[in-house]
Amino acid sequence: MIIHGEQSLAWNVIVTIIDADSGISQQAYRGDETMQENDFHEVADEFIHLANELSEEWAMPFLSAAFMYAAARYNTFFFYSTDGARENQSSAIDYYCDQYRKMLLECMHELGAEQADG
Repeated sequence: MIIHGEQSLAWNVIVTIIDADSGISQQAYRGDETMQENDFHEVADEFIHLANELSEEWAMPFLSAAFMYAAARYNTFFFYSTDGARENQSSAIDYYCDQYRKMLLECMHELGAEQADG
């Protein structure tokens, strides 16, 4: 099930990452096009579709843990590719954990409301 608000918190997070003065603004582009919120949700949907396909073979708790681990690995790679300074590690971890918490709360709110509506 895929939920998209008018402008989601998750999109605001990616815009924050892109607009940061950390030399990573080039990540906002795909080819010659500026990434838009629809693109962001399209990519997220691809991961959800992959999870749905994998759920035919693997248990949901296993997939949930694997996706969190994959996100951690990718974000670590991203950190080291764009900054990687040891003195910024702690603040990067705090940032990623805070953003994940915000996105998780947003999804729980949206999916919870949908579940309540039937």
